[in-house]
Amino acid sequence: MVTERRYYSRAVTKGLAEQNVFGDDWPEDIATVKEAIAYWDIRESVYLYDEILEKMPDLEAMVLAGERDHVQSASDKFNIRQALYGWIENGVSWVQLNPSPAYLVQADPRLAGRDDLPNMMPNKEPLDWNDVNLYTVPEDIEKVAYQLAGLWQMMDRVQKQD
Repeated sequence: MVTERRYYSRAVTKGLAEQNVFGDDWPEDIATVKEAIAYWDIRESVYLYDEILEKMPDLEAMVLAGERDHVQSASDKFNIRQALYGWIENGVSWVQLNPSPAYLVQADPRLAGRDDLPNMMPNKEPLDWNDVNLYTVPEDIEKVAYQLAGLWQMMDRVQKQD
């Protein structure tokens, strides 16, 4: 009995099926197309904006984007663009792409003095989606540091609203 199952993206799973990679013997530890679609339907925020904002109309959001993306390698980071536009177009009151530099430095003081930290304005998209240096966190910065920076910035926003 398989206790752990791998869920690949919709596109990868569909590609495996369409190319008949496994023939008639689909591995038990890899989700089928139907299972992968169901899995991602409840995990991808791009499908949940309406429901989320109906239940939490004052919700604010932060989208994290590192230079190296775990989802796709396209230079224009379409998945990040889709997430940011989704929040903006569906009426979230505040959304920012990556934490502000001050929070990045607070999370990792070794970043002080760097001039390559993203500094995006809330509710704005980058001037050029193909220039990842404008809006992504550089690859050499640990993911935990920019996740923590984002968390702290959002916590400060909540505290200032009370």
